[in-house]
Parts: sequence; C-alpha cells; structure tokens
Amino acid sequence: MAKNKEITKVPDKAMEDRFSIKVDDQNRVRCNIDEKLLRVSTGFQHQCGGGSIVLNNSIEALLTGGCSPEEMKQKVEQLFVIMAELKPRNGFEGMLISQMVTVYNQVMDCFKYVNLNYSNPEACQRLQNQAIKLMRLYNQQLEALDKHRNKGKQKMTVEHVHVHKGGQAIVGSVNQGGETKNER
Repeated sequence: MAKNKEITKVPDKAMEDRFSIKVDDQNRVRCNIDEKLLRVSTGFQHQCGGGSIVLNNSIEALLTGGCSPEEMKQKVEQLFVIMAELKPRNGFEGMLISQMVTVYNQVMDCFKYVNLNYSNPEACQRLQNQAIKLMRLYNQQLEALDKHRNKGKQKMTVEHVHVHKGGQAIVGSVNQGGETKNER
C-alpha cells in the first residue's frame, strides 16, 4: 500500500515572517533569511554561509533587469517554495536543485522571447536552439540528482526458469511475430 507523501506548503504570511528582501541603489538584492528556512531550502545544515551563497547566487540569476521590488520578492518566494518542496538532503543537492531552478527559468524565458520575437525567424531559431540545449542540461541535472539520491543503485530482476530433460526454453525477448532475439 502506498504511503501518503508529505507535501510542504508555506503560506505567504508565514513566508513574510521568515525572510525579508531589500533592493539597494544598484539593484542588488539582499536577503535576510530565517535559519530554519535556509536549511530546509538549501540542504546546508551548518551556519557556514554555504546556504546563503547558494540562495544569493540563485536569486541573482533569476532576477532580470526591470523587475520591480514586488516582482523580485515574488520570484524569491517562489525560489524558496520550489527548493523547500524538492527537499534537498544536503548541500550538494541544494546546489544542484538551485541550478535546476535557474536552468528551468532560463528555458521558460527562451520560450517567452520566442513568442515576443515571432516576426524575426532567425532570433526565434536561436532562442529555440538555446532552449533545447538548456532542456537537455536540465534533464542531465535531474538524472544526477536521481542518481545521487539513489546512490547509483539499480534494480535487477532475476528470474529462474527450470528446463527439464526433453523440454525447450526461449531465453530473451519475444516479439509479437513469434521471433526471438536470443534463442537456445
């Protein structure tokens, strides 16, 4: 029987109490983050500053020029919720998930700009190619995260077949047409 998976949801009001954002004169974002939220979002368990570095780098990568302070705050909230939802278990996973969120947003930006530049076929083609490369990178990151979480374990099923004297057996895949790949 399948167990119910725990879903982490953070209400907006609770989020406001756990971090604050300031944008300085040079449009640099500074975050003050509750220590527990930082650990949950990044996987870093020690107060060494690693979690802050990961989040600050992610925030800077996500924010594009022309964002209002309210849009910046909304994007940062989304970053925290996404990272907390993916539950990084350690700093490595936190960094990888941070990269994945950034790449995902870049892919979506590429597609958004394709729609904005539909009258320029060359620009659309370049943006689509960039999006495809980024989607491949995202899939590689996802595989790396999965491999890390499973510690490279593979599941192998071994089936035993007993063939007695005078019997016949087919070993391998059988196609619908009755042909086999490996016959003995």
